[in-house]
Amino acid sequence: MLWIGLTGGIASGKSSVARVFVRMGIPVVSADVLAHEVLQPGSEAAKRVVELFDRSVRTKNGGIDRQRLGEIVFADSTGAKLRALEQILHPQVRKRADELRKELSRKGYGLAVYEVPLLFEKEMQGLFDKIVCVAVRPDVQVQRLIARNHISSVEAYQRIGKQAELSMKLAGSDIVIWNNGQTSDLERVAESVARDLLTNSKRRQG
Repeated sequence: MLWIGLTGGIASGKSSVARVFVRMGIPVVSADVLAHEVLQPGSEAAKRVVELFDRSVRTKNGGIDRQRLGEIVFADSTGAKLRALEQILHPQVRKRADELRKELSRKGYGLAVYEVPLLFEKEMQGLFDKIVCVAVRPDVQVQRLIARNHISSVEAYQRIGKQAELSMKLAGSDIVIWNNGQTSDLERVAESVARDLLTNSKRRQG
């Protein structure tokens, strides 16, 4: 089974591309969704996050307030809090993603996608047959992040600054989807990429 990495900076449009892939019949595993799962109320990961930070990140039902957690983590200029959080979440998320990949392969899928924002930051390039990067101009990225997360420009730049440089992602990717325009433009390009991936998968199987 072809295992495709889908990545890109925050607010670049990865999830929009992932939805197009799913619509085209390609199964997508999302690292963000898996992170939500491992932080379910009462989970060991949720307990460790509350211990590491403080009770302000805990919701009434024992889960994690991800918005509050993000504010704490990204306000730390040293990056220590983000690294500590990643040490809790990433091993569990990666383990679950590997389980799902094997499950999809057993079911006979010839192609599957793993949507993972920190693919390059965590040096995961060697895990994939191909890497698709969704890219956006920095000014557009900031505007979209402010609008989506309802945060200040300072907070937006803080969050973007925690991720790898776009140039590095572009250099390490096999396919780049630019998302500086309208949603319809992005979907049209994503559909084309999906068709090519499906064709390559069938050739490989045949």
